Amino acid sequence: MFENSHLPIRLYQWLARFCSGFQSIFLLILRIIWGYQFFISGLDKLQDLDGFAKFLGELNIWAPQFHAYFVSIAEIVCGLLLLIGLLSRPAGLLLAIIMFTAYSTAHIHIFSFEIFRQPTIITMQKPFPFLITSLLVLFFGPGKFSFDHWALYSVNQKSKYPY
Repeated sequence: MFENSHLPIRLYQWLARFCSGFQSIFLLILRIIWGYQFFISGLDKLQDLDGFAKFLGELNIWAPQFHAYFVSIAEIVCGLLLLIGLLSRPAGLLLAIIMFTAYSTAHIHIFSFEIFRQPTIITMQKPFPFLITSLLVLFFGPGKFSFDHWALYSVNQKSKYPY
């Protein structure tokens, strides 16, 4: 009877070890898909820079032409960095700041009392998956299948890199 009481703990430990083995693969897939999406989104903004700057001006963003160019280039460069897993955490930080800014300007209307009646409204906004991806990479790192991991591992093979 005493041995059976440890069964849930052992099952949980086994599940944790099993799933941890897929952590880097999950992060790789996430980085590839959403890195590419950031890249494409940045290219779209860059191709219609005047339209994007006009949109930012309508939101009362200071220096809309500068910010349109900055956001476009940041999404292109950081998207590529996510794709290959290079400087992933700084890229994730910059992209998260951009996505929080998008929520606080273009999507500010969702932060009214409507959010209490329909809490899923925040997840239905376009920046949501971009924000979640940025935060996942920022807080969990790029995983083992990245240039970040390779570079840190090759510099000090004894160090434990927190993917």
